Amino acid sequence: MVTRRDLKLPYQAVQSAHAAIQFQHEHQELSKLWYTQSNYLAFLTVANEEELEKLIRKAEAKGITHSIFREPDIGNEITAVAFEASNDAKRITSSCRMMGKEYNNNN
Repeated sequence: MVTRRDLKLPYQAVQSAHAAIQFQHEHQELSKLWYTQSNYLAFLTVANEEELEKLIRKAEAKGITHSIFREPDIGNEITAVAFEASNDAKRITSSCRMMGKEYNNNN
């Protein structure tokens, strides 16, 4: 999951959960495959909605299955996206920061 650093940390976590649940609902077979073969999660961030939109465009160009979550409480802005577990998804998110990293100097 990738969310926006311009959101407060607790909000980032909730938005990422929304995206994960939406992905599971929209892509049940991929979700089942992920659950049985990987079960790996990464909570990542980009700076803002514009950067999130750029990442989504990269995923679309590469044919990476994803689910976009829009938060109704803030004007249906895109707040998070969940990607299928794949090498292509790893590549396009490799420059994203771990969620909350700015709050923990030990990592």
